[in-house]
Amino acid sequence: MQTIINQVLKFLKTIQIKPYLKYILNIKYWYVGDNMYIAKHKRVVKLPHREIDLGDWYLTDFIQPNSYGAESVTWEAWKRLINLYNNDIQQFIKLANIIGLYNMYIKELWNVVNVKIKYRYDDPIFQTSDFWLLPNETWYQKHGDCEDTTFLLLSAIYKVKEGWKDDIIAKEAIEYGCIGYYIDYKGTPYGHAFIIRRTDRIANGKWLWIETTLENEVPQYIWYLADFNKLIPVYFFTDV
Repeated sequence: MQTIINQVLKFLKTIQIKPYLKYILNIKYWYVGDNMYIAKHKRVVKLPHREIDLGDWYLTDFIQPNSYGAESVTWEAWKRLINLYNNDIQQFIKLANIIGLYNMYIKELWNVVNVKIKYRYDDPIFQTSDFWLLPNETWYQKHGDCEDTTFLLLSAIYKVKEGWKDDIIAKEAIEYGCIGYYIDYKGTPYGHAFIIRRTDRIANGKWLWIETTLENEVPQYIWYLADFNKLIPVYFFTDV
């Protein structure tokens, strides 16, 4: 993790970050000792004649493994996993022996979010540039932006981990939510949220990039390496 942080600090020194600070400055943070920051985000709904302040939320407050939204994703993913097994038992067993059933389950969680949740910018009704949804809200509406889908998927992942505490592969796997930047092919940074994960069973334990806004499923045998020249995490949360 320290290696990633060092890469981030090195990168931030090389780009003109000022025009893009608005995204990060929407998140409040303060120093709590030994290079650790606690980040908070305000949820405010601006109506024509009044403003509803829903208060400051810690980033980890948006991760809700026991929410209906997270549990729904896990159930849908399990059904997908059963279908994979029924469609080709031999191939299923072969892949499970290579990467582990837990990692196959995580892939189907990812696919459920990709397929079921359509990408949409924050609803104009909120009259704010960035209104983060809770997992239940995202699942109910079936749309959201990168933060919303990241919170939903990470909540579902942690829900699964609760039930797989004795699984060796699940124990060693690490999953973080990230708020930071994505650098496009022109070198322009955009505010972005995403998940990174690592497991010894895939890509020799290298960090993998879980992009939650694809709107298409990703086959079981395909995983994306996290290129930290393009993905710049600023805030990490949680791994429980």
